[in-house]
Amino acid sequence: MRQPRIVDLHVHLVSAVIPQPEQVMSGAGHKLSRQSALIEVILDNGLTGIGPCSFGSVSFELTFVKKLVDNVFKPAVLGRDPFATEAIWMELYYGLVIRTYGSRGVGVAILSAIDIALWDVKGKALDVPVYALLGGPVRGAVPAYASSVYWSTVDESVASARAFVDRGYGALKVKVGGGFREDIERVEAIVDAVGPDVQVMVDANLAYSRDTALRVGRELDRLHVLFFEEPISLDDVEGHGLLAAAPSPPADAAILDDQFNDTEQRQYTIVTRFSLADMPCPRPATVTVSTAPGFSFELVIHR
Repeated sequence: MRQPRIVDLHVHLVSAVIPQPEQVMSGAGHKLSRQSALIEVILDNGLTGIGPCSFGSVSFELTFVKKLVDNVFKPAVLGRDPFATEAIWMELYYGLVIRTYGSRGVGVAILSAIDIALWDVKGKALDVPVYALLGGPVRGAVPAYASSVYWSTVDESVASARAFVDRGYGALKVKVGGGFREDIERVEAIVDAVGPDVQVMVDANLAYSRDTALRVGRELDRLHVLFFEEPISLDDVEGHGLLAAAPSPPADAAILDDQFNDTEQRQYTIVTRFSLADMPCPRPATVTVSTAPGFSFELVIHR
């Protein structure tokens, strides 16, 4: 039986301006729009797979993504075996992405979408869900959390958190990074309002200095916050290690939301030795996540 081949990549651009009343602020800035690109892998037997290409909170010129896919990534995968996901990933990442576009950013985001789309095609070709290809289910259900309670007044933040709980969420994330006093005041009010049965996490979007992150983290530990995401610059590997090694470390956190490849993830893990790792999805440029068992920490996958 002849193996199918990739005959096309098609880019679907998605962009929506956020209405003024719905716009929010966080350490990542003022959210004015939501943007994404969906990359469709098309095979010569008619099967297709879709992969999302996410850029977070950044306002981005999406036509640039289409040009890169059409002129750079598509020629590199045309005619390839869609089941050769590992070989395609390695060739694109080491032969193309890291040499020209770096280990983060748009190149890895596009590679991520292509990789996910290829796994989608494999699942369709074999008529099984992708999780079955990755070893099958480990548990019957995975808890979800609401994201997020953005910067606002204490009363508005509490109301937003309560609204998530009223919708059935047993966990929620709060955006911090505006300042030590105001952040702790908001988080403490939210924790008190939702009660001990609701887990609260926080995300600073890289906004703190080392000293402020340590002070905030100790307060979060007192409030039994589950994890502390992106407290400081993602380039400050040493700073993350210092936070982890503090006598009273910040609330459990490995803060890697914008580390876009598994090599950098491992570097952070080795330096920081955090007990709980927070790895994003779908932005990592692979579907298979296998780091956690080898390093004995919990894994929180999110987007």
